[in-house]
Amino acid sequence: MVVRIGYTSFVLDATKAVQVLDMLSDAELYESKWYPKDEDAGVEAHYKKHIWENDNMDTITVEYLPHAVYAVGKVLGKPPKP
Repeated sequence: MVVRIGYTSFVLDATKAVQVLDMLSDAELYESKWYPKDEDAGVEAHYKKHIWENDNMDTITVEYLPHAVYAVGKVLGKPPKP
């Protein structure tokens, strides 16, 4: 199985793919967000750490990877850098 999280793809067997999805469904979301200086409000530039309930699993996809495609991909290995 191919589990794609954001822009990164991971190859896992079906059991482990289900475990990852199960764990992530219980995870909270986190974002460190930069807030620029607001002179009118007298606030200096700063980061805030936001944490909220996982209300969006849209960035995670799972797809079946046929064994033949997996085998060829293993032979090819990591792609060369341009």
